[in-house]
Order: sequence, then C-alpha cells, then structure tokens
Amino acid sequence: MKRIAYIEEIEKMTSLKTGESAIIEFNGVANKVEITYTDKKTGIEETKPKWHFPIILHSHPSYPNLKKPIKLTWETIAKQPVHLFETLPELAEANDPVAKHFENGKWEIEILETNNKTKLWRLG
Repeated sequence: MKRIAYIEEIEKMTSLKTGESAIIEFNGVANKVEITYTDKKTGIEETKPKWHFPIILHSHPSYPNLKKPIKLTWETIAKQPVHLFETLPELAEANDPVAKHFENGKWEIEILETNNKTKLWRLG
C-alpha cells in the first residue's frame, strides 16, 4: 500500500542567531499558519500563529557549504516581513520599487545584537 502524506512536509530555514544574517529572495505568497508545540520550560502544549514565507536561500551561517541557492520556507513571527507582505498590494498600486523588489530582488535578514529583533534589508 502506498502512503501519501496528508500535509506536505516543508523544509524550513534554520533559525538565525543574534548577530547573524542570511541572504534570501522571496519566492511566492506567504501563509499564516498555526503552530502547535510543547513549551520546554512549562511542558504545556501551546498553539501560536506564525508566517511561512517561501524563499530561495543564497547564504546562511548554518549552510556553509551552500554552492547554489536552495528553496526553503522561512517560518517567522517577525513583524517587519509580515508588514511588508501585508502592504504589498498598496505598494504595487503606487508603483513603489519595494513591491517589484519583493518579487525579483535579494534581501538580507539580520538578527540585531542590540535587541534580538529581526531586521529586513533590501539589497540593491
């Protein structure tokens, strides 16, 4: 009997640590998902909304032998990429170059050392 996965498995990008950065291209439409996990401190199962961004990964400290870009999913709760995605229709309507760059450009994801927040940089 052939087994067929009910939910397709996705390969997620390894999380960045404080002070690290990665170079990506967005590769499609983001999806809001509900992630269920067990809190390591309390042992209680929790459900939390996160965003899945399909990406093409160009460089990342956890992938030192990356010879060519790979397709992955960036799972995040960071506000900056979510805000960018949610405002894309307005940006496209206004002919803002950021909207075109979302579809065709490279971006740098950085985890800031000052506050551990995610910063998204548009690369020219």
